[in-house]
Amino acid sequence: MAETASQHPEAVILLFEEAKRTRSSAERARRLAEAITTQDTSDNLFVYAAELEQRAKDLDRLATKLAETIGRTRALSGDISDLIADARTRVKNMTLKPSPR
Repeated sequence: MAETASQHPEAVILLFEEAKRTRSSAERARRLAEAITTQDTSDNLFVYAAELEQRAKDLDRLATKLAETIGRTRALSGDISDLIADARTRVKNMTLKPSPR
């Protein structure tokens, strides 16, 4: 992402933070799975950790897409503002002809 997170709304930052927390939970689940003696429980925890890791990846992708959309929207808003300013300047510079009576 070319722009920093500080240039994006809170939603993007929250998504990236949630992805980080989810990754942390996945790591804790993997560590717990390694400490468990029963294979069944350990396997379940490893599956859960993989699901959390996938969720974190999905959140990262969602946050990146949102940031890109925000960037495009801001760029388009700037273009529209420029066009409006140009139109106002042109209208202001037009000479008005008196209407025939």
